[in-house]
Amino acid sequence: MLAKGRCVKTRVSLNKKKKKKKKKKKKRKKMNQNLSSLLIGLVGAALTLSAYSQTWVSPTECITAGLLVLVFGLLVNEGFISI
Repeated sequence: MLAKGRCVKTRVSLNKKKKKKKKKKKKRKKMNQNLSSLLIGLVGAALTLSAYSQTWVSPTECITAGLLVLVFGLLVNEGFISI
């Protein structure tokens, strides 16, 4: 009887460990997703702000490209697009 109790406790503790590992994996994935969307957002902001300081592309095109990159970063952050 005592051995069965130990076995059940071991199974319960193994299940808890597996659940903790899954939670850590999800949290790590979410952190990577947030970091990716942050970097994409920074690139989009830089594109948008550079519209007034560069002369290669018209400001309208540069602002449009920057906003599209920002929207892409938002979609990554929300999980609609995975990288």
